Amino acid sequence: QPVRFTDALTTLHTAGTTTHLEIGPDTVLTTLTTQTLDNTTAIALLRRDHDEPTTLTTGIAHAHATGTDINWPAYFGPTPTTPLTLPTYAFQHQRYWL
Repeated sequence: QPVRFTDALTTLHTAGTTTHLEIGPDTVLTTLTTQTLDNTTAIALLRRDHDEPTTLTTGIAHAHATGTDINWPAYFGPTPTTPLTLPTYAFQHQRYWL
């Protein structure tokens, strides 16, 4: 059966969707999305011949920069429960690495 990709994109756009994420082996649908719709963001989270963690992180950062709400605790995992004591004075000559 033929896929009605343009019709699906138009329906999503009419419903108010402005950001589209492609989770696949390359950017085929991302390219089609940007060619089909104006004023939309299409982001590929994986790319052929690119490092997966870097591409995924870059895609999530791009989505965040364009206004998408990201669940950061889900991305980074649980936060440490031990509080850190950091200097409050700017000229305290001690280095802290986090």
